[in-house]
Amino acid sequence: MVSGGRVEQGKGLRRMRQTISCTIVVCNEERNIRDCLELAKWMDEIVVVDAFSQDKTVQLCREYTPRIYQRPWNGFGEQKNYAIDHAACDWVFILDADERISAQLREEIERILSSDAPDGPVAYYLPTKELLLWQVDSLGRMLPRLPVAAFSEGSGTPER
Repeated sequence: MVSGGRVEQGKGLRRMRQTISCTIVVCNEERNIRDCLELAKWMDEIVVVDAFSQDKTVQLCREYTPRIYQRPWNGFGEQKNYAIDHAACDWVFILDADERISAQLREEIERILSSDAPDGPVAYYLPTKELLLWQVDSLGRMLPRLPVAAFSEGSGTPER
Protein backbone atom coordinates (compact mmCIF):
# COMPACT_ATOMS: atom_id res chain seq x y z
CA MET A 1 0.00 0.00 0.00
CA VAL A 2 1.36 3.39 -0.97
CA SER A 3 -0.65 5.44 1.53
CA GLY A 4 0.92 6.68 4.72
CA GLY A 5 3.56 9.06 3.48
CA ARG A 6 7.10 8.89 2.25
CA VAL A 7 10.16 9.88 4.29
CA GLU A 8 11.93 12.94 2.90
CA GLN A 9 15.36 14.05 4.03
CA GLY A 10 16.77 17.51 3.72
CA LYS A 11 18.99 19.79 5.80
CA GLY A 12 19.35 17.09 8.47
CA LEU A 13 15.61 16.70 8.99
CA ARG A 14 13.48 13.63 8.39
CA ARG A 15 9.79 14.16 7.86
CA MET A 16 6.89 12.38 6.28
CA ARG A 17 5.79 13.59 2.86
CA GLN A 18 2.23 12.74 1.89
CA THR A 19 1.87 10.57 -1.20
CA ILE A 20 0.07 11.37 -4.44
CA SER A 21 -1.64 9.28 -7.11
CA CYS A 22 -2.06 10.53 -10.66
CA THR A 23 -5.21 9.26 -12.38
CA ILE A 24 -5.62 9.43 -16.15
CA VAL A 25 -8.63 8.30 -18.21
CA VAL A 26 -7.72 7.41 -21.80
CA CYS A 27 -9.00 6.08 -25.09
CA ASN A 28 -6.82 6.15 -28.21
CA GLU A 29 -4.41 8.74 -26.79
CA GLU A 30 -1.25 7.39 -28.44
CA ARG A 31 -0.32 10.90 -29.66
CA ASN A 32 -0.60 12.52 -26.20
CA ILE A 33 0.01 9.95 -23.50
CA ARG A 34 3.82 9.67 -23.49
CA ASP A 35 4.37 13.40 -22.88
CA CYS A 36 1.66 13.37 -20.22
CA LEU A 37 3.15 10.37 -18.38
CA GLU A 38 6.71 11.64 -18.69
CA LEU A 39 5.76 14.78 -16.76
CA ALA A 40 3.74 12.82 -14.18
CA LYS A 41 6.20 9.98 -13.49
CA TRP A 42 7.56 11.67 -10.34
CA MET A 43 4.24 11.00 -8.58
CA ASP A 44 4.06 8.01 -6.24
CA GLU A 45 1.71 6.06 -8.48
CA ILE A 46 -0.04 6.44 -11.80
CA VAL A 47 -3.46 4.86 -12.34
CA VAL A 48 -4.71 4.63 -15.93
CA VAL A 49 -8.26 3.70 -16.92
CA ASP A 50 -8.43 2.80 -20.60
CA ALA A 51 -11.63 2.38 -22.63
CA PHE A 52 -10.21 -0.40 -24.83
CA SER A 53 -7.96 1.78 -27.00
CA GLN A 54 -7.32 0.49 -30.52
CA ASP A 55 -3.91 2.18 -30.86
CA LYS A 56 -0.70 1.87 -28.79
CA THR A 57 -2.02 3.78 -25.77
CA VAL A 58 -1.94 0.83 -23.35
CA GLN A 59 1.47 -0.33 -24.57
CA LEU A 60 2.89 3.16 -23.91
CA CYS A 61 1.23 3.36 -20.49
CA ARG A 62 2.85 0.06 -19.47
CA GLU A 63 6.24 1.78 -19.76
CA TYR A 64 5.23 4.00 -16.83
CA THR A 65 2.83 2.00 -14.66
CA PRO A 66 1.45 -1.50 -14.09
CA ARG A 67 -1.78 0.06 -12.75
CA ILE A 68 -3.81 -0.04 -15.96
CA TYR A 69 -7.48 -0.94 -15.89
CA GLN A 70 -9.64 -1.49 -18.96
CA ARG A 71 -13.39 -1.04 -18.99
CA PRO A 72 -16.07 0.11 -21.44
CA TRP A 73 -16.54 3.86 -21.81
CA ASN A 74 -19.21 5.05 -19.39
CA GLY A 75 -18.60 8.79 -19.62
CA PHE A 76 -15.90 10.96 -18.08
CA GLY A 77 -17.46 11.07 -14.63
CA GLU A 78 -17.77 7.31 -14.20
CA GLN A 79 -14.35 6.62 -15.72
CA LYS A 80 -12.63 9.19 -13.48
CA ASN A 81 -14.44 7.97 -10.37
CA TYR A 82 -13.35 4.40 -11.22
CA ALA A 83 -9.75 5.63 -11.45
CA ILE A 84 -10.08 7.47 -8.13
CA ASP A 85 -11.42 4.30 -6.49
CA HIS A 86 -8.22 2.51 -7.55
CA ALA A 87 -5.85 5.20 -6.28
CA ALA A 88 -4.00 4.24 -3.10
CA CYS A 89 -2.24 7.45 -2.05
CA ASP A 90 -3.01 10.29 0.36
CA TRP A 91 -3.80 12.71 -2.50
CA VAL A 92 -5.30 12.17 -5.95
CA PHE A 93 -4.40 14.30 -8.97
CA ILE A 94 -6.75 14.02 -11.95
CA LEU A 95 -4.99 14.57 -15.26
CA ASP A 96 -6.15 14.35 -18.87
CA ALA A 97 -3.84 12.86 -21.50
CA ASP A 98 -3.58 16.19 -23.31
CA GLU A 99 -2.61 18.11 -20.17
CA ARG A 100 0.92 18.69 -18.90
CA ILE A 101 2.34 19.31 -15.42
CA SER A 102 4.70 22.29 -15.50
CA ALA A 103 7.83 22.51 -13.35
CA GLN A 104 6.18 25.31 -11.37
CA LEU A 105 3.07 23.21 -10.70
CA ARG A 106 5.20 20.24 -9.64
CA GLU A 107 7.06 22.44 -7.14
CA GLU A 108 3.77 23.68 -5.71
CA ILE A 109 2.39 20.14 -5.40
CA GLU A 110 5.58 19.00 -3.67
CA ARG A 111 5.26 21.93 -1.23
CA ILE A 112 1.68 20.92 -0.43
CA LEU A 113 2.65 17.26 0.05
CA SER A 114 5.42 18.27 2.47
CA SER A 115 3.17 20.57 4.49
CA ASP A 116 2.48 19.54 8.07
CA ALA A 117 -0.76 21.55 8.34
CA PRO A 118 -3.48 19.04 9.38
CA ASP A 119 -6.19 21.69 9.00
CA GLY A 120 -5.12 22.79 5.51
CA PRO A 121 -7.20 22.62 2.33
CA VAL A 122 -8.49 19.21 1.23
CA ALA A 123 -8.92 20.08 -2.46
CA TYR A 124 -7.40 22.31 -5.13
CA TYR A 125 -8.78 23.39 -8.49
CA LEU A 126 -6.30 24.43 -11.12
CA PRO A 127 -7.05 26.74 -14.02
CA THR A 128 -6.06 25.26 -17.36
CA LYS A 129 -4.85 26.92 -20.53
CA GLU A 130 -6.86 25.65 -23.43
CA LEU A 131 -8.37 26.76 -26.69
CA LEU A 132 -11.74 25.10 -26.14
CA LEU A 133 -13.39 26.23 -22.95
CA TRP A 134 -16.63 24.37 -23.60
CA GLN A 135 -17.46 20.79 -24.42
CA VAL A 136 -20.57 19.14 -25.80
CA ASP A 137 -22.15 16.41 -23.68
CA SER A 138 -23.94 13.31 -25.00
CA LEU A 139 -27.24 15.23 -25.25
CA GLY A 140 -25.69 18.02 -27.34
CA ARG A 141 -25.62 20.56 -24.51
CA MET A 142 -22.68 22.97 -24.19
CA LEU A 143 -20.99 22.58 -20.79
CA PRO A 144 -17.97 24.32 -19.27
CA ARG A 145 -14.90 22.07 -19.11
CA LEU A 146 -13.96 21.15 -15.55
CA PRO A 147 -10.49 22.15 -14.33
CA VAL A 148 -7.86 19.66 -13.29
CA ALA A 149 -8.52 18.69 -9.66
CA ALA A 150 -6.31 17.50 -6.85
CA PHE A 151 -7.83 16.41 -3.58
CA SER A 152 -7.01 14.60 -0.37
CA GLU A 153 -8.08 10.96 -0.23
CA GLY A 154 -11.05 10.55 2.09
CA SER A 155 -12.36 14.08 1.46
CA GLY A 156 -14.87 12.90 -1.13
CA THR A 157 -14.74 13.08 -4.89
CA PRO A 158 -15.01 16.19 -7.03
CA GLU A 159 -18.41 16.78 -8.57
CA ARG A 160 -18.60 15.98 -12.28
